[in-house]
Amino acid sequence: MSFADGEFADHQGARRGGRGLPAPVVAVLVNLPLGIVGVIPYWFTWSFLADFVFARFGWTTANPYNTRDGAGLALGVTLAALLPYLLLAVVVNWFGARRRGVGGAGFWALLVAAQLLPAVVLANLPG
Repeated sequence: MSFADGEFADHQGARRGGRGLPAPVVAVLVNLPLGIVGVIPYWFTWSFLADFVFARFGWTTANPYNTRDGAGLALGVTLAALLPYLLLAVVVNWFGARRRGVGGAGFWALLVAAQLLPAVVLANLPG
């Protein structure tokens, strides 16, 4: 047996006698922990948008403690947190979708929803 093209993994699955979990279940199980890690980059992104972009339009009120150093520092911190996270999430999900042979708008919407669920839950907790 070889590891080329996942041949070893395919044979191991056949030996166990099952196909494994369905692709949507695996997608949710992989993306919920990614969403928990993603709470921090999402918060940085929201903080930047609320203080520097949305405040210019009058949709939010800028926090003076966040804006006194300028938008450049805030944008740098936001990108430094968000880009590695997005790169990891895209690579993991792209390889997972290719391996499982799934795709489509509904599947990708499920992936995004599973990643955003922890942030939405934490944002709506009382206290």
